[in-house]
Amino acid sequence: MQRPVLSVSAILLGVLTVLLAGCLSGGGSSGGSSGGNNSNTPVVTTTPEGVYTTHYTGPGQLSFSWRRDETEDDGELSLVVNGSTIATTRDARDWEERQYILPAGQVEVSWVHRGGGWIVDEQIQAQVDTANEPLARLQAPTFIEGQTTAPPQEIPTNAVYWSQQFSSAGPDDPVMIHEGMTVVMDEPSVTVRSLMIHGTLLFQDQDTHLQTDWIHVHGPAAHLQIGTSERPLGADIRITVTDPRRVYREIVSLDREATGSSNGQILWHVARDGSKTDKLDFGNYKGLMVMDGATLSIYGQSAMKRSWTQLAVPAEPGDTTLELVNHTGWAPGDRIALAPTGYIAEEAESFTVAAVDGRLVTLAEPVQHYHAATVRAYDDIDGAERLLDMRAEVGLISRNIVIEGDEASEEHRYGAHTMFMYPSTVNISGLEMRRCGQMGSQGRYCSHWHRPYVDNMEAIYEKPEFLDLWERTWANASLPHPPGALPDTNAQRRHWYMDGANGRNVYVHATPEDRATLDRLLIDSVDASGDYIRNSSVHSSFQRAVNLHGVAGVVVDNNVAYDISNHAFVFAEDGSEFGNTMTGNLAILVRNVLERQNMAFLGHPIVPADNLNNTNAACFEGSRPLSLPQTPSCQEEDRTGAFWGENPFNTLRNNVAAGVADRGNGYFYSAAFTSRAVWDEDRGLYRMGRTMKGDNWQERPVIAPAPMIFENNRAHTISMENAEVERGYADANVYPPQATALGFFFRQFRHRNSPSAPDVTLRGIQGYGFQDHGIWIENRQVVEDCVLAAAYKRLVIPHGGGSDLGIDNCVLVGDTGDAFLEQEYYGYLRDRWYLAYAPNFGRSPDSFRPFMRNTIIYNHGGGLLLESGEARAITSNIREVD
Repeated sequence: MQRPVLSVSAILLGVLTVLLAGCLSGGGSSGGSSGGNNSNTPVVTTTPEGVYTTHYTGPGQLSFSWRRDETEDDGELSLVVNGSTIATTRDARDWEERQYILPAGQVEVSWVHRGGGWIVDEQIQAQVDTANEPLARLQAPTFIEGQTTAPPQEIPTNAVYWSQQFSSAGPDDPVMIHEGMTVVMDEPSVTVRSLMIHGTLLFQDQDTHLQTDWIHVHGPAAHLQIGTSERPLGADIRITVTDPRRVYREIVSLDREATGSSNGQILWHVARDGSKTDKLDFGNYKGLMVMDGATLSIYGQSAMKRSWTQLAVPAEPGDTTLELVNHTGWAPGDRIALAPTGYIAEEAESFTVAAVDGRLVTLAEPVQHYHAATVRAYDDIDGAERLLDMRAEVGLISRNIVIEGDEASEEHRYGAHTMFMYPSTVNISGLEMRRCGQMGSQGRYCSHWHRPYVDNMEAIYEKPEFLDLWERTWANASLPHPPGALPDTNAQRRHWYMDGANGRNVYVHATPEDRATLDRLLIDSVDASGDYIRNSSVHSSFQRAVNLHGVAGVVVDNNVAYDISNHAFVFAEDGSEFGNTMTGNLAILVRNVLERQNMAFLGHPIVPADNLNNTNAACFEGSRPLSLPQTPSCQEEDRTGAFWGENPFNTLRNNVAAGVADRGNGYFYSAAFTSRAVWDEDRGLYRMGRTMKGDNWQERPVIAPAPMIFENNRAHTISMENAEVERGYADANVYPPQATALGFFFRQFRHRNSPSAPDVTLRGIQGYGFQDHGIWIENRQVVEDCVLAAAYKRLVIPHGGGSDLGIDNCVLVGDTGDAFLEQEYYGYLRDRWYLAYAPNFGRSPDSFRPFMRNTIIYNHGGGLLLESGEARAITSNIREVD
């Protein structure tokens, strides 16, 4: 049965709460805490799995010491403030002392030990059974309310100050910081033409505005440091990238008989003086580049503010206050975004915070649209309670450290971009990026990990371990020996493992030990473990928010993206990425790319202006059927995903896609490369492969020793557009491979046809407000424990062949009874939703037998029945409730 909306207090009781009176009173023992007066007597919340939680009333200074158990091999320690991971360590064998300034209001502080439990103050053990677990130790924290002075920064004794070193540098002057030099930024405002960093640039904790056309952080000794994990900066620091140069695209008609294409594209580069020249690349303007082993460290104190929460009370048009579920630490002047909750993504809004009183936030501008705060409870097939959470998300989009494009970026939607290249180290927490990304330019995104596969392989060529192995294997196999043992140039070497007889012969004839070495070298070449972007915000983006390309092991956690053009969070750009983690991220208002000239990966060949028959490949995803009218982009920019990727072997947990406009998708697992994945029976690994036109690559084996994990992700308010008929989006066009406007879209992973390859299980999916369809699944994919509601058409569409796909233990709801999901939009009437579970029988073989098990359907007035032909579906333990 359906029950009434849950109270806020019921929702907040998500963890076991134990009051340990007085256990964190001031003082300490042998941990070396800095002491101080604990002016709060905190209420302590403990949860299992090594989490130790308390609350303080800020602002104030938190001090503590921690260390890991000396016998423990693994087990990361983390400090989490208001749901945001602020610091992590794996090295604390000895006591480490930490001090942090907490924001105003009630602040939730947790110490997380992923390897076991805690002993607090060496006397009080957290509420978790640690008898057979490794223990971490936490000296009882002390908190000084009202203390807002941070500990002093550490400045190297050999450092020089910008005001001394570059006092004469002006807007037309390039600046270079040489290797071995450490420069401290001590000026409140600096404008230079460009900034090349081979040494260290260290920002002080004082308000600073740096303006420059571009920044390169270049080489293993190079470091751009804006705070540290131990000492985040609280000042307002702004970097504005000002380069007036840009690139734009002109689409031209070609002689199809001569070129094989009807259309091409000219890339025009606009110079500082406004003149233009055509080139075959996208340039590198307005960029922050971190490359060749450099380090970027950004830590802002605003990371301790809650990244996002939800409404506790609905917001009505005209309201100027929001009541939130959580305390946030937000302050007057902060900017926040409010997610839509009906069917229209453009009902997302942003506001300036005028005042904060506990969980009440006063806005400087009135609310324009209705935003729900509803949680519905339904019984599943076994009578257990299942929740449909329709409370509008509210995210923080301002931070105290900012990287931005200048105001002129708006005119051409050509803003700042970043690129973090192999094998650099990047740690970001508490950053705001705005007016960023460059519309229509490949690889020019707001936050971009960029490790092209061939570049990584070139780094392997230099390793003696590989050279010895290559020579030994080649000789043992009595293969023809190329001149000089290896080809002379990297251009000739780079295909050793990806194509051609050389690479295949080396691998085929290698010993098992050497094969393992080759695999390890390959994995190491893309391993970016330790890199992360956390507790940050990206908004007003002209192209993407966070993009992972050619990397493994990057963590993207607890970020907010608002008003993003193109895909927002890209977990696997070209199919070689694996083992990356995206958790707790919120995407509000993601905009589809409607015009071809604005697509970065437009499939038309690039041509010079003076010779339109001289065609050059625009992108090497030649496996897509680009001739189809609905797929002009090599990266599917015409059906944008809030979360998008081309390799399933990554982790997505607890993310939210809250409003995707113009027939984009919430979560989109593309088939471009995953459809060509191969299960290697002998090695027990997945290999990603592709056929690329124009580059003679036959197969590109990419080892993927990581599982696909997709758990507890939510999507809602997935919108179509008013011009759908004019754009040709009828059912005959949009079904495979052109399905659009889904909450969740999972294409087939063909390697799953191997009997020994595991199935994909998609757990805990939740969503509502789909102006077209809810979820699409294909062969070897199983959806468990889903709660889906309010789709204009189908809630679940299985597509494929066989009987190895379907749903289990789900709750499917038609009419939730909420007015905000009953309104008429874009000419569609409420009775357009009509199918709960609609297998795509019409475009599937006769052998197609998807299953639906242990599922309850709430139709509330009719319409949510199985599609005609339901006898072909395998159903068991199904119940419908009016």
